[in-house]
Amino acid sequence: MLSMDRTFSEVEVATIMEMVLQGLLLIHSKNLIHRDIKGANILLSEDGYAKLGDFGVGAQLLTEKYRKSKKGSPYWMSPQVASNVKYDFKTDIWSLGITCVELIEGEPPFSDMKPKNVMEKIAKKPPNVNEIIDLNEHTYEFKSFIEHCLEIDPKKRYSAQDALNHTWFK
Repeated sequence: MLSMDRTFSEVEVATIMEMVLQGLLLIHSKNLIHRDIKGANILLSEDGYAKLGDFGVGAQLLTEKYRKSKKGSPYWMSPQVASNVKYDFKTDIWSLGITCVELIEGEPPFSDMKPKNVMEKIAKKPPNVNEIIDLNEHTYEFKSFIEHCLEIDPKKRYSAQDALNHTWFK
Protein backbone atom coordinates (compact mmCIF):
# COMPACT_ATOMS: atom_id res chain seq x y z
CA MET A 1 0.00 0.00 0.00
CA LEU A 2 1.37 3.42 -0.93
CA SER A 3 2.07 5.53 2.11
CA MET A 4 0.56 8.96 1.99
CA ASP A 5 3.04 10.20 4.59
CA ARG A 6 4.89 11.65 1.62
CA THR A 7 4.31 12.91 -1.88
CA PHE A 8 5.88 11.45 -5.00
CA SER A 9 7.70 13.06 -7.92
CA GLU A 10 6.23 12.99 -11.41
CA VAL A 11 8.81 10.42 -12.48
CA GLU A 12 7.90 8.19 -9.54
CA VAL A 13 4.19 8.55 -10.22
CA ALA A 14 4.67 7.85 -13.94
CA THR A 15 6.63 4.70 -13.08
CA ILE A 16 3.94 3.51 -10.66
CA MET A 17 1.06 4.38 -13.00
CA GLU A 18 2.61 2.59 -15.94
CA MET A 19 2.62 -0.62 -13.89
CA VAL A 20 -0.91 0.01 -12.59
CA LEU A 21 -2.12 0.59 -16.15
CA GLN A 22 -0.58 -2.73 -17.23
CA GLY A 23 -2.67 -4.33 -14.49
CA LEU A 24 -5.79 -2.44 -15.56
CA LEU A 25 -5.22 -3.47 -19.16
CA LEU A 26 -5.21 -7.10 -18.04
CA ILE A 27 -8.26 -6.92 -15.77
CA HIS A 28 -10.23 -4.87 -18.31
CA SER A 29 -9.44 -7.51 -20.95
CA LYS A 30 -11.10 -10.02 -18.58
CA ASN A 31 -14.21 -7.77 -18.41
CA LEU A 32 -13.43 -6.71 -14.84
CA ILE A 33 -13.78 -3.20 -13.40
CA HIS A 34 -11.73 -2.52 -10.26
CA ARG A 35 -13.95 0.38 -9.05
CA ASP A 36 -11.63 1.43 -6.21
CA ILE A 37 -8.36 2.69 -7.67
CA LYS A 38 -6.59 4.89 -5.09
CA GLY A 39 -3.20 5.15 -3.47
CA ALA A 40 -4.15 2.87 -0.59
CA ASN A 41 -4.98 0.08 -3.08
CA ILE A 42 -1.66 0.20 -4.91
CA LEU A 43 0.90 -2.14 -3.41
CA LEU A 44 4.62 -1.55 -3.85
CA SER A 45 7.03 -4.43 -3.52
CA GLU A 46 10.47 -3.98 -1.98
CA ASP A 47 11.98 -4.06 -5.45
CA GLY A 48 9.72 -1.25 -6.67
CA TYR A 49 6.97 -3.08 -8.52
CA ALA A 50 3.45 -1.69 -8.23
CA LYS A 51 0.40 -3.95 -8.12
CA LEU A 52 -3.31 -3.34 -7.71
CA GLY A 53 -4.89 -4.70 -4.57
CA ASP A 54 -8.31 -4.80 -2.92
CA PHE A 55 -10.74 -6.05 -5.52
CA GLY A 56 -13.50 -6.08 -2.89
CA VAL A 57 -15.86 -3.85 -4.88
CA GLY A 58 -14.70 -5.02 -8.30
CA ALA A 59 -17.30 -6.11 -10.82
CA GLN A 60 -17.40 -8.27 -13.91
CA LEU A 61 -19.22 -7.24 -17.04
CA LEU A 62 -20.65 -10.34 -18.64
CA THR A 63 -23.75 -9.84 -20.75
CA GLU A 64 -24.27 -6.26 -19.62
CA LYS A 65 -21.83 -3.62 -20.88
CA TYR A 66 -22.31 -1.22 -17.98
CA ARG A 67 -22.78 -1.02 -14.23
CA LYS A 68 -24.85 1.49 -12.34
CA SER A 69 -24.23 0.80 -8.63
CA LYS A 70 -22.50 3.44 -6.52
CA LYS A 71 -19.36 1.53 -5.43
CA GLY A 72 -15.88 2.73 -4.56
CA SER A 73 -14.25 5.43 -2.48
CA PRO A 74 -15.95 8.83 -2.74
CA TYR A 75 -12.95 11.08 -3.43
CA TRP A 76 -11.84 8.92 -6.38
CA MET A 77 -15.30 8.29 -7.91
CA SER A 78 -15.97 9.23 -11.49
CA PRO A 79 -18.88 11.61 -12.13
CA GLN A 80 -20.84 8.66 -13.55
CA VAL A 81 -20.52 6.60 -10.36
CA ALA A 82 -21.19 9.62 -8.12
CA SER A 83 -24.29 10.46 -10.22
CA ASN A 84 -25.52 6.86 -10.13
CA VAL A 85 -25.63 6.57 -13.93
CA LYS A 86 -24.24 3.75 -16.07
CA TYR A 87 -20.48 3.37 -16.35
CA ASP A 88 -17.89 0.94 -17.69
CA PHE A 89 -14.12 0.33 -17.49
CA LYS A 90 -13.36 3.99 -18.01
CA THR A 91 -14.49 4.73 -14.47
CA ASP A 92 -11.16 3.17 -13.41
CA ILE A 93 -9.28 5.64 -15.61
CA TRP A 94 -10.97 8.58 -13.86
CA SER A 95 -9.93 7.11 -10.50
CA LEU A 96 -6.40 6.59 -11.81
CA GLY A 97 -6.20 10.30 -12.73
CA ILE A 98 -7.37 11.30 -9.26
CA THR A 99 -4.80 8.89 -7.80
CA CYS A 100 -2.03 10.62 -9.76
CA VAL A 101 -3.09 13.92 -8.20
CA GLU A 102 -3.27 12.24 -4.77
CA LEU A 103 0.27 10.89 -5.05
CA ILE A 104 1.76 14.18 -6.24
CA GLU A 105 -0.24 16.57 -4.06
CA GLY A 106 -0.55 14.31 -1.00
CA GLU A 107 -4.35 14.07 -1.08
CA PRO A 108 -7.17 13.74 -3.61
CA PRO A 109 -9.21 16.78 -4.65
CA PHE A 110 -11.95 17.87 -2.21
CA SER A 111 -10.29 15.95 0.65
CA ASP A 112 -11.40 18.70 3.02
CA MET A 113 -15.06 17.78 2.39
CA LYS A 114 -17.18 15.03 3.96
CA PRO A 115 -17.56 11.93 1.72
CA LYS A 116 -21.31 12.47 1.10
CA ASN A 117 -20.69 16.09 0.14
CA VAL A 118 -17.80 15.22 -2.15
CA MET A 119 -19.95 12.72 -4.09
CA GLU A 120 -22.58 15.43 -4.62
CA LYS A 121 -19.87 17.88 -5.72
CA ILE A 122 -18.31 15.39 -8.16
CA ALA A 123 -21.74 14.59 -9.59
CA LYS A 124 -22.56 18.29 -10.14
CA LYS A 125 -19.15 19.86 -10.80
CA PRO A 126 -16.29 17.37 -11.18
CA PRO A 127 -12.75 18.60 -10.50
CA ASN A 128 -11.05 20.56 -13.25
CA VAL A 129 -7.34 19.96 -13.85
CA ASN A 130 -6.58 23.68 -13.70
CA GLU A 131 -8.17 23.85 -10.25
CA ILE A 132 -6.59 20.77 -8.66
CA ILE A 133 -2.93 20.94 -9.67
CA ASP A 134 -0.46 23.78 -9.74
CA LEU A 135 0.32 24.02 -13.43
CA ASN A 136 3.58 25.88 -12.75
CA GLU A 137 4.95 22.93 -10.78
CA HIS A 138 4.20 20.15 -13.28
CA THR A 139 5.10 19.24 -16.83
CA TYR A 140 2.82 19.71 -19.79
CA GLU A 141 2.78 15.91 -20.26
CA PHE A 142 1.50 15.34 -16.71
CA LYS A 143 -1.23 17.95 -17.14
CA SER A 144 -2.23 16.45 -20.49
CA PHE A 145 -2.35 12.94 -19.03
CA ILE A 146 -4.57 14.07 -16.14
CA GLU A 147 -6.87 15.96 -18.53
CA HIS A 148 -7.40 12.80 -20.58
CA CYS A 149 -8.07 10.71 -17.46
CA LEU A 150 -10.47 13.29 -16.02
CA GLU A 151 -12.45 13.77 -19.22
CA ILE A 152 -16.05 14.10 -18.04
CA ASP A 153 -17.49 12.36 -21.11
CA PRO A 154 -16.49 8.68 -20.71
CA LYS A 155 -16.67 8.19 -24.50
CA LYS A 156 -13.80 10.69 -24.83
CA ARG A 157 -11.93 9.50 -21.72
CA TYR A 158 -8.85 7.38 -22.24
CA SER A 159 -8.95 3.61 -22.10
CA ALA A 160 -6.11 1.82 -20.28
CA GLN A 161 -4.35 1.27 -23.63
CA ASP A 162 -4.76 4.93 -24.64
CA ALA A 163 -3.32 5.97 -21.29
CA LEU A 164 -0.31 3.67 -21.68
CA ASN A 165 0.40 5.26 -25.07
CA HIS A 166 0.49 8.80 -23.63
CA THR A 167 3.74 10.77 -24.03
CA TRP A 168 4.02 11.14 -20.22
CA PHE A 169 5.36 7.56 -20.16
CA LYS A 170 7.99 8.16 -22.83
